[in-house]
Amino acid sequence: MTFLKQLSIMWASFHLNALLSMMTRSRLSRKKTLILTTAFSIVIAAVNHSLLGRFGPKQFMAVSFLCFVLPILIFFFSISVYRDGRIFLTFVLAYGVYTDILSGTNFIEGILQSGGYLTMLLLRLLLFPLIEWVIWKWIREPYLTVQKDIDMDWTTPAVISCALYLALYFMWSVSNTTVADNPAFFIALFLIIVLIPLIYYYIFSVVLQQRELYQLRERDHLLEAEAAALNSRIEQTSLTERQLDIQRHDLHHRFRTLDAMLERKEYEAARNYIASSMETLVETKIPRLCSNPVLDAVFASYFRMAEAEGIQITADLELPEELPVDAAAFSIVVANALENAIYAVRALPEDQRVIRCKCIHFPQFIFRVSNPYAGEIHFDAEGLPIAREGGHGIGTASIQAYCEKYNAICDYRTENGWFMIQIFLSLH
Repeated sequence: MTFLKQLSIMWASFHLNALLSMMTRSRLSRKKTLILTTAFSIVIAAVNHSLLGRFGPKQFMAVSFLCFVLPILIFFFSISVYRDGRIFLTFVLAYGVYTDILSGTNFIEGILQSGGYLTMLLLRLLLFPLIEWVIWKWIREPYLTVQKDIDMDWTTPAVISCALYLALYFMWSVSNTTVADNPAFFIALFLIIVLIPLIYYYIFSVVLQQRELYQLRERDHLLEAEAAALNSRIEQTSLTERQLDIQRHDLHHRFRTLDAMLERKEYEAARNYIASSMETLVETKIPRLCSNPVLDAVFASYFRMAEAEGIQITADLELPEELPVDAAAFSIVVANALENAIYAVRALPEDQRVIRCKCIHFPQFIFRVSNPYAGEIHFDAEGLPIAREGGHGIGTASIQAYCEKYNAICDYRTENGWFMIQIFLSLH
């Protein structure tokens, strides 16, 4: 065991933690996660470097699961938002990348003999940052989004992956030879370097497709809700028009009656008759919540949905005549925010089922929905609320996508037992 090989192992152990940090959604703040992970990486690397130098690679390999693999798994399990198959699958994915690089560079070192340790170190110095850059640029964000959004059985792929790696680990640990010396391990090396990444790629692609299908279904649901709201408004308008037709038909009878009262100088009765007629006309008016017909329909639909479930709605809506963005796009934000609020207050006692909705447009466009909640609400490192149940969280992701597209600011917070979402949008 040379100094170069020890150094390469230390380097690799640091980057296993780096890989896990990128692919794990932490329940702590970004700063605290970085500090704790760095401190833990230094400690685990120092301890295992000492054990490796004292006992040698073969004896160390036999106990590496207990003194290296297991502590890392426990650490990331403790800081992870998810305490199910997601964290185990994430660990196996990161450990798989780590093992692939170690196995490949070990194999090259065994073949080269002379200068093998230096080549192995240089390859690891290059490959780990390169892989991490690829993961950060193209894999991290969709992978974290899939973890948050997809309601699926995460345990099965995690168990299968863990079982495969454990089998390979025990095969390796009980052997007295290296991969380069024993042709039987070429199969294991092939599985590690080639087949396992392909399997993970297939799993990830399928999960990503499921997420896209789920988002399409969610968008279809929102479009159906908007269509239902518009149809409801159309039906209400049609009913009002029929009522107006009846009022027009009866109007000449009312004028005749009023004329007779005035002719008999029954002025008080005439005033009462006019007041009664005016109340009838007022009943035929279509109540409008805002001037934009699309948003008016969406507000009306979700307010009726809330009232049907015994939820009290307090609305103060001041929308400009011309919105700074597309009304249809903003209506999806309204629908998502109100739907999430309705879902949140369903579990509360009836006297606590309240939703407050407010919108102003001067000097800045602000849309706010707030509601009381039960239990605790946790936020991730980006300040987004973490869905407590699988299948939820798509609405939040949709609102975030809207804010990114229109350069809006979305603020989530809890205050005195109320959860609040606010959208800030410049009118200029």
